[in-house]
Parts: sequence; C-alpha cells; structure tokens
Amino acid sequence: MISTCSDPAYPPALRISTVSAPVCPPALRISTVSGHVYPPALRMSTVSGSVYPPALRISTVSGHVYPPALRISTVSAPVCPPALRISNGSGSVYPPALRMIPLHRPRLPASFDTTSD
Repeated sequence: MISTCSDPAYPPALRISTVSAPVCPPALRISTVSGHVYPPALRMSTVSGSVYPPALRISTVSGHVYPPALRISTVSAPVCPPALRISNGSGSVYPPALRMIPLHRPRLPASFDTTSD
C-alpha cells in the first residue's frame, strides 16, 4: 500500500527523504570536496595541493614522482623493476631471460662428430 503525505506517491523501496539536500538515492548520494562534486567512488583527497583519486595518488621518493606500481628503488646498481631485480653477487644484474649462456661448448667425442664422413 502506498501512502501519500503531501509528496508524490512512491513505493517504499523508492521513497527518498529530502533533508535540505539534492534528491539522490543512497547509492548515488554525492559528497563535495573543495567545491567539486564527486560520487563516493571518485572522491578525491588532496596530497600537497594536487588532487588525485586514491588509485593514482602519488608519493614522492627523493624528489621524483612515481605511481606506487612503478616506484623503483635504486641501490647503487642498474635500475630494474622488482620483478626483474636480480643479485648474482658479482655486481652485474641480468633478468632471468637475459642471462648469458657460456660461449664455449665442451667438445664432443669423435664418435659424435657428424662433420667428417
């Protein structure tokens, strides 16, 4: 049953209360940050005066700015992303796919030599 109290008739699930604010369903209610209007998922916070959504919030590391997924730390070595960072103890850094195979091959016994018939 729908009741009308000097308001348009809405079923209970769609009834919206207006308390000196724009009429929005609760899921779409919007908040304002520094005069701009964003839905809750895009609400932004200010970091040092610049506005970024939380997923793009950037922190500074020694003056250079990287998003968290691209932040790279340098430890007196060539710069590699964490997935490629390798330490082999000799000061050279190679990712696994670029490790070099020794150029010299052991010689095969004469019985395996296929060049002479």
